[in-house]
Amino acid sequence: VQVSKQGYEAVSGQARVPQAVAVKEAKIVGTRTDEFGGTLTDFRISLDDPSEMAHYYGLNIYRVEPQVRYLPPNFEPDTVGFFIVPLPIETNAPLLKRAPSGFVLQDGGLNGRTIDLLVSSSAGGLEGVQLVAELRTVSESYYRYQNTLQRHIDSQDGIFGGEPVNVYSNVANGFGVIAAYHQVWKPIN
Repeated sequence: VQVSKQGYEAVSGQARVPQAVAVKEAKIVGTRTDEFGGTLTDFRISLDDPSEMAHYYGLNIYRVEPQVRYLPPNFEPDTVGFFIVPLPIETNAPLLKRAPSGFVLQDGGLNGRTIDLLVSSSAGGLEGVQLVAELRTVSESYYRYQNTLQRHIDSQDGIFGGEPVNVYSNVANGFGVIAAYHQVWKPIN
């Protein structure tokens, strides 16, 4: 991508749109009680990582909620669509790194193998609720930007505190990121 305007220096950047990778399995594997007495729901999201090169991914889990309108004269409910609400998820999996958009990971030499991602959510009331896993196959620039942006966020100590972090940019003569991803959704059983 290149952008130019008369009187300004042109800026440019590029990103490779990655091939989509499907979610092989998405399921609840159990519930447990955390150290504070709260309920945690454990999920396993599996994918078959292609073997030809390094891949980068983004992961989120959402609750699907109906969008309802109430029609006169009796104000009967009518479902007109759905919206998704992200669940708070946590993990101890070394491959997954927290990012502003959920979690990101690099396949880290697992080329050609099945990757099982184990995450937990402290969101309550998930019984009977429609849940979906979102897997993004992301460009390297997306992964690097999300990674460094999260490090920047984590380093903040008030408005003027914290250690500086150089947030990744692949824009020549400017700042920002050109990134790409393919997105797939899988209902969670």
